[in-house]
Amino acid sequence: MGIDWRNAIWPDDRVRRFLHLLLLLYFLKQIFIAFTMPAFTGHDEVAHFQYIRTVATEYRLPIIPDLEFWRENREQDGPKTGGDFFDIDLYPYANYVLDWFTYQPDEALYERYVNEPIHAVTFPDFVNDIRSQSWPSGWQYAANHPPLYYVIAAPLYRATDWMSLENQMLVLRLIAIPFGALAVAGTWLMARYLFPASGFLAVTASTIVAFQPQVSYEAAMINNDILVIGLGTLLLALLLRGMRFGFPRRLVVAIGLLFGLMLLSKGSAIVFALPIALMMIAGIGPRRIRMWAPKGLAVAGIGFLAAAPWYLFLYRTYGNFSGLDQIADLQMMHTYQQGTDPPDIWNDLIWNERFAVMRWNETWGEFGWRLMPLKSNLLWVIGVPFVVCLIGFLAWSVRLMVRRRPAGVRGTIANPETWQRWAVGGLFLTCLLGYAAVIQFGMRFQLTQARYFFPMLPAAIVLVMIGLHTLVPRRARSYAQVAVVAGMLALNIYIFAAYVLPYWYARADSPIL
Repeated sequence: MGIDWRNAIWPDDRVRRFLHLLLLLYFLKQIFIAFTMPAFTGHDEVAHFQYIRTVATEYRLPIIPDLEFWRENREQDGPKTGGDFFDIDLYPYANYVLDWFTYQPDEALYERYVNEPIHAVTFPDFVNDIRSQSWPSGWQYAANHPPLYYVIAAPLYRATDWMSLENQMLVLRLIAIPFGALAVAGTWLMARYLFPASGFLAVTASTIVAFQPQVSYEAAMINNDILVIGLGTLLLALLLRGMRFGFPRRLVVAIGLLFGLMLLSKGSAIVFALPIALMMIAGIGPRRIRMWAPKGLAVAGIGFLAAAPWYLFLYRTYGNFSGLDQIADLQMMHTYQQGTDPPDIWNDLIWNERFAVMRWNETWGEFGWRLMPLKSNLLWVIGVPFVVCLIGFLAWSVRLMVRRRPAGVRGTIANPETWQRWAVGGLFLTCLLGYAAVIQFGMRFQLTQARYFFPMLPAAIVLVMIGLHTLVPRRARSYAQVAVVAGMLALNIYIFAAYVLPYWYARADSPIL
């Protein structure tokens, strides 16, 4: 029996048909973003490009410089000793790189240094521990990232090595788009597995992920964030499928492999370990230890075995499993080691208006290293509907806890089965752990960002759309679906018309005019 191509491309199921149209529009939008943003303006895009180049041309992984070795040997061996540094041809983009110091505002000084980039600096305005020492500049600070994304990109780098630097970068940006599409499709699957009868949830949640401006930006730049976002969304979808149908052997193997690939994509993927364990236990049954224990061990074994070579490399190279100690030494001016007190976890991070506003701004805008902060009124326009939906989700949760199970159709959002309640709890836990990881990073570094939460963002969107479903009467839900789709389209058009395009193409001091 052959494949029914007509149904595969244009299915009879309207919700699936919507997903196909959404993905088509998504790919077109992402190509537009990739070609609209100027070269190497994505956050850390220079560092990710250099990592790909190292893998593709030298067949090895880059190394974070050892600070003490660099200080002891730089006079004899040069300022690029002891580890990896960015290549000279990338220096024109030093303004978009963390701690690659440049005299670009002064044309005379820039011409002097363009062929001999700055690779050693001092900081006379800092406290003694920093002021009295020299520091490397333009070092490869992405070297502690796992290698999967860069290995995937390396063949395309070699195939396009004949192109100009800027054109090659544009082609490499396109690698991110399929992983962004995976996040969209994965969100759709999450909604369908969780509440199969609710087309509303699948349509609205997948639309918001597809048109979430900053996630879309990640999926059009050279970076490894979107890889773990896409894989993480698919992992959560498979966990929900397991909670619904059980965890057969093939699904256990698939979850283990996905977890391993996530660990090879970004170190923060370790956060998913606890939701995997708890959702498997809840799905199989807490008392059925003889079933969930071996399956859980299989997932952990497959995942960590797949990532073992990377962790072995980290330990042999840096003496730890993250390389963050070396990063902290080299970025002391961005940590809390230079004489300033570390933040108070409650007053400065969790319950702090400035911290929350910055994270909300980074969630919806900025487009690079905090290049385009959104105005307060737009943040409120975005925030108020989400707060209302969150209130709806909390009301839904409280109602389930205080009311008896209503009569009627089981397995719906209004009347979920036990496994669905546990599944929603698992998604909520995933979101809490993701935000805790953002907080934890902010306890050590001043560079914590909202995008560290993005692998959990699809789960959060599914939850708030449950809240919207709860608040909207049944007869009005079709209109609410249209409103969500139209609202996200309008938001994207407005942000690009009012922020992105004017910033890059209409300013008198635009770097590309």
